[in-house]
Amino acid sequence: MVNSNRHKTLLILGIGAALGACDGTGSSGNNVSTPISQAHADDTAQFNPGGTGLSYNVGSATLSDPTVDYMLALRTASLKLRGNMPALDEQLRLQAAIDSGNPGDAQILYESFIQSMIYNSPDTFNRQMFHFWRNTLRQGGPSKLTARFSNGTTTKTVDLDTAPAFAAKLVADDHDMRELFTGQQNTCPTFNLQTAAFTPADCNTATGTSAGNNVPAANQAGVLTNPGFMAQYYSNFGFRRARMIQEMFACTRYPAELSASPQQVGPYLYSSPWPQGSVSNAQQGQQAQFNYTVRPRMVRGGTVLNPPNNEAVDFKTDCQNCHTSLNHRAPLFGVFDEVGFRDPNNTLMVTSTASGSPFAQIQEYLYQCNPTATDGSPNPKCGQALAWRFETHRIDVGGTAVPDFQGFAADMAADPQVARCFMIRAWNNAYSRDDVVNELALVPTNVIQDLTDYFVANNYNYKKALLKLYTSANYVRF
Repeated sequence: MVNSNRHKTLLILGIGAALGACDGTGSSGNNVSTPISQAHADDTAQFNPGGTGLSYNVGSATLSDPTVDYMLALRTASLKLRGNMPALDEQLRLQAAIDSGNPGDAQILYESFIQSMIYNSPDTFNRQMFHFWRNTLRQGGPSKLTARFSNGTTTKTVDLDTAPAFAAKLVADDHDMRELFTGQQNTCPTFNLQTAAFTPADCNTATGTSAGNNVPAANQAGVLTNPGFMAQYYSNFGFRRARMIQEMFACTRYPAELSASPQQVGPYLYSSPWPQGSVSNAQQGQQAQFNYTVRPRMVRGGTVLNPPNNEAVDFKTDCQNCHTSLNHRAPLFGVFDEVGFRDPNNTLMVTSTASGSPFAQIQEYLYQCNPTATDGSPNPKCGQALAWRFETHRIDVGGTAVPDFQGFAADMAADPQVARCFMIRAWNNAYSRDDVVNELALVPTNVIQDLTDYFVANNYNYKKALLKLYTSANYVRF
């Protein structure tokens, strides 16, 4: 196996020499900023293809294992963590350690290279993290999005790069990644690809033609109130926003929640933990109601629909497996318009599918929020209507108070599946796999759980998790 690795090394030495110093750093040497964390207690551990692979607590890999390839692991990790091939000097030193026949030497040297990529090369590492989060959030670019304000006449702009920059900055600064949801300050930074520098900025700060998100500083909730994120995923009823929050940060499609005791309802298997019929539908007593003499349906620009239209979506039983969760989430984000600006009165700024595309009303989601005939307020309060999950705390919608974005964010941050999703996306990127949701590049829980536990135990520190991932005994096997 040593000779085989040597042959592979010679094939890539020339490429490494040409590309290895593209980041301006040259050889990384042995300079590391923090102690190497990988243990080396078990040098004889073998990968078990019939089981769950090796634990991330296993130490170095034995060189007699035909699947071990430190050179290929170094090349792949270098492309992921700094965007170019390893330097020629790194390849020569690692090959010499492999040729020595001592797996501990190869593992320790390989780990020092990985640690240097993460901790000692901020320019290249930060650029890679920025690109990673651009890809993960599926947004960004040099051009700003321009759209009409909710009044239909004023044009505003929004920067689509601030959400990826915020996520990348949390990684770069060794912050708790739960701040991606709960962060209140500097949640709209910008990133300069040439200098690899972050410039702090708050999301509620108006600059030029951008009006910010109109969310007070104390109520900011990271990417969940980021105007670029809200603008990128604008849609009827705000369902696209709620969908992307589920898919990106919980790594699963809707239905987002499953009951421990599914019920057979006619020809349908009803599997949601929410009560059947808890969302608006065509059943008697569960219909959306509209009173146009009290509260007319409005369209963009302030025009009243004439004649009034009482159409509403019918969320049938077979749709409720997904929509019980969707309808209890989407209105929280429906108060943001096309460029992520929150309506001052919390009026829903997403459109309904009713004729004429009026702005949606809360009773179209939840019949429990039907307005009373005597309540003429533009957006009547519906208490305890929303939630991240059925078992988490309930959130008010409507009224004049700023919605409890922080409460929703805290429930997301505490969800074990969200922590697992952070690691699934890191794992898939490290192993060059496709998207966990769109391409169903699933990662079994027993494969990812020990890495997730490590991530959580280290205060959701992404750098530490990446160091463990790229130096694991599994990663050097191909």
